[in-house]
Amino acid sequence: MNTLVLTACAAAALGLLVWSVNAAEEPQAGAAAAPSQAEDPYAALPKALVPVVQEMEAQCRAAEGTPAWAAKDLFTVVDFSRDGQPDYLLDSHGMRCNDGGDIPWMGSDGFRHVLFVSTGFGRWTRAFDRRARDIDILVEGGEPRLWLFSHGAYCTKPNPKRYQRCEQVYAWGGKGKLRKVSEDWFTGE
Repeated sequence: MNTLVLTACAAAALGLLVWSVNAAEEPQAGAAAAPSQAEDPYAALPKALVPVVQEMEAQCRAAEGTPAWAAKDLFTVVDFSRDGQPDYLLDSHGMRCNDGGDIPWMGSDGFRHVLFVSTGFGRWTRAFDRRARDIDILVEGGEPRLWLFSHGAYCTKPNPKRYQRCEQVYAWGGKGKLRKVSEDWFTGE
């Protein structure tokens, strides 16, 4: 028991805390009533991400799976709004749904991505939340841009040749909103 706690503490200190939750597990007799900081799976997450991660865990359990994730694989810290406060890009590639059927946050339109943008010290807004086949934050002219490789269902430009995917670029528009800067159909050329 002491070795397990020491190992978990050491892993947490190194940023390697991996958490796997099994909803069917019952507490053992004599187990501590409250988990320590090292055993709290959400301790390594920014508070803005916790509700989304809990939602994804619930979706996994509903699909009869066991959620497993490591904080270091689940999000990236960025400064998308250029206010000097951390913004967070959650990439659901970092969440596994072991032993279940389908992965609820993945489909033909890609994996779920969520961008939380700061709106002041200790406050964030969910500026983007949807699936994409690929996503990146690029800098154009000194300004960050959210680049997406999207399924055709998300593309709004006329599509006379029936292309299946498009590239979209968004910029921070302030007041909790992104604004689309460009959208082009992916022709494969």
